[in-house]
Amino acid sequence: MRKKIVIGLTALSAFSCFSYGVVAYKLGLWPSPFYQRAFDAYSAEKERQDEVRKVMSDVPALEKRKIQTIAQSAKTALFDDQKVQPGLTLVMVGSGAAMLIDMSGKPRHVWQMPFSK
Repeated sequence: MRKKIVIGLTALSAFSCFSYGVVAYKLGLWPSPFYQRAFDAYSAEKERQDEVRKVMSDVPALEKRKIQTIAQSAKTALFDDQKVQPGLTLVMVGSGAAMLIDMSGKPRHVWQMPFSK
């Protein structure tokens, strides 16, 4: 008998939470806007990463190794957070590749173009 009551209360709680989630989403109640902003940020980051992957697929294999080596070495660089201004660094790689990296060493944008242009 007690087990049936616990199962019934658990099912009721789950249904209540689900129902509130649907209503909150439809009416824009808390925490729906928070989740929407998080989803938008995730989508923008995924688009940026897809763009970098697309550009990287056009870069020859030797250039890819150079770019990855530079990104890895940038990640291991030591700096004092209190003395450094946040920003991006432009790195030129080999024969016509340029990469914009952030302070953690993640590529933010990659350009592939011969220097003769």
